[in-house]
Amino acid sequence: MAVHDSPKPPPDRVTLTLPVFEAADQTILLVTGDGKAAAVAATVGSASEKVPASLLPRGRLELILDEAAAALIPADLRT
Repeated sequence: MAVHDSPKPPPDRVTLTLPVFEAADQTILLVTGDGKAAAVAATVGSASEKVPASLLPRGRLELILDEAAAALIPADLRT
């Protein structure tokens, strides 16, 4: 899907929609840095349309995180 005038850079880009991810056998998110820690924590929290990554199918989602990106995930959810 083409996106124009995105609120975050780059303003023009191509993105995938949720139905594409729902049809995937597996989705892998590779996340690094403390600047993404809050987004990662929101992703593993309750599903919310305000956090699109939280809507990804959980049974087929793998997160690969460095320590900084995982810093806000509760210890009982870490493996």
